Amino acid sequence: MLVICIVILKSQIYRRRRKGEEIIRLNRSSRFLVYGSVEFLLFLILLILFINNAYDVYQKLNGVYISSVFQLLNIQYLESLRKYFFENSMLIELTTIVFYQKSLINTLFAIFGVFTISMFDFYIGWQRNIIYDNGILLNDKIVDWHKVTDIGGVVLKKRNYLDKVNISS
Repeated sequence: MLVICIVILKSQIYRRRRKGEEIIRLNRSSRFLVYGSVEFLLFLILLILFINNAYDVYQKLNGVYISSVFQLLNIQYLESLRKYFFENSMLIELTTIVFYQKSLINTLFAIFGVFTISMFDFYIGWQRNIIYDNGILLNDKIVDWHKVTDIGGVVLKKRNYLDKVNISS
């Protein structure tokens, strides 16, 4: 998340420094807006699955072992419950807590990662590509004119990447 914030800040500083040098602004990158939308949908699905899983565990262990929903996020408390269930041969509760505990960190990491990537893709998609005197700013990367060949509305970079350029009026 910190790296993405730094990239966004660097991009905004670069764009503000070159504000008066713009020749023309191009359309937004709809490809990244679509990516961001799909990733945000995946974020919502992961979040709903996590909430449902946590709710199931809370319902099974409610009252006696868990008094607050926030205890389901406390790894040390979950570990102490696991040890207690193991020592007292409480297999149903042990299985429930082990499966939940095993997936907790990975699920939270996936939720956070997908959300961060979707927000970054929304940011990239929302930014307009800009033509300057010395090159084109495509998806927050400057491409010098000597690396660009215009072929019928398609920009071909030397690294064999193709990016469609739609000029907006």
